[in-house]
Amino acid sequence: VSDREMKPVIKKFNELVNNGEKVILFRLNSYGGSVATGMDFIQHVEEAKKQGVHVQCVVDSKAMSMGFVFLQGFCDERLMTKRSILLAHNGSTKTSGTVEEAQESSEILKALNDGMAEICASRLTISVDDYKKKIEKKAWTMSWKEALDVGAIDGLVDPMALPVVYKLPLPELNILELLGGGKNQ
Repeated sequence: VSDREMKPVIKKFNELVNNGEKVILFRLNSYGGSVATGMDFIQHVEEAKKQGVHVQCVVDSKAMSMGFVFLQGFCDERLMTKRSILLAHNGSTKTSGTVEEAQESSEILKALNDGMAEICASRLTISVDDYKKKIEKKAWTMSWKEALDVGAIDGLVDPMALPVVYKLPLPELNILELLGGGKNQ
């Protein structure tokens, strides 16, 4: 989940919404990524849902980190294949600068973690406090059985029963990004 990776997803999602699709299926297979980008996308999907769009999500392989937040955050119907896993954890950051700047980054991350915990726990059969305890010291990895038990999914689906997915184009890389230089260097 990065700005570059999400651009084709947003483009295709918008196209489907603009063409009047009322049920949109996401096939989640994500290691996660940027909290800021993920939260922006959740808001984007929520706006479409206000227009009557129903969002189905199927985890097929993995919904980790921000992928797990997606599953809990915007999916009206949450399904999973038996070959998949879910993983939830607190966010992380790298910081540099002064003590005050590092402290500010820590406070921002704590607020983001609290917000993500609220999103995730609101769909589970455990409290926010219990969710926070589960992810406090390490990541919480769930098989389909535990996911059903705690309400992280609504049901199972056979991967062979899934429709053919749209093949989104791979994000374009510029030479600086390919070499690891980034856009601002």
